Amino acid sequence: MSGQFAAVLAGWAGFPAFFPPFYLQNSTVRNNLFDGWAQHGVAFSDFLFDPSSSQDEWNLGNGNLFEGNSFRGLRTDGVALFFGTSTRNNLFIGDPNGVVIDLGTDNQVSRSAHMIRSRPSAWR
Repeated sequence: MSGQFAAVLAGWAGFPAFFPPFYLQNSTVRNNLFDGWAQHGVAFSDFLFDPSSSQDEWNLGNGNLFEGNSFRGLRTDGVALFFGTSTRNNLFIGDPNGVVIDLGTDNQVSRSAHMIRSRPSAWR
C-alpha cells in the first residue's frame, strides 16, 4: 500500500449516478499480507451525503469472514478495522494491528478462532 484510503475497502457508496455503491457480502478474505501505509486497514463505511437526502448509501457488508491475514506491516493513520452502523455478522479472526471501531451489529473480532465463544448467526 502507498497511501490508499483502505487496504480493504469493503464498501463504498461513491457519488450517486456516477459510482454505483458496492460492498463485500458473504465473502471470505483469507491469507493475505498487507504492507505499507493506508488511511484505514479494513473499512466498512456508510457514506451519508445529507441526512435528509435520498442519496444516502448504507453499507450492506454483511456475513464476511476475514481469517489468516497479516496486517503487521500495514501502518494506518486512522482506524485499523471499522464496521459502519449498517454492517452485521462479520467475523475478523487475527490481529487488525490497531484501533477497532464497531458501530454495527453482531460483528466479532478475535485474535484466534479458539477464542470465539459464539459465531454470528451467519456463520453457524
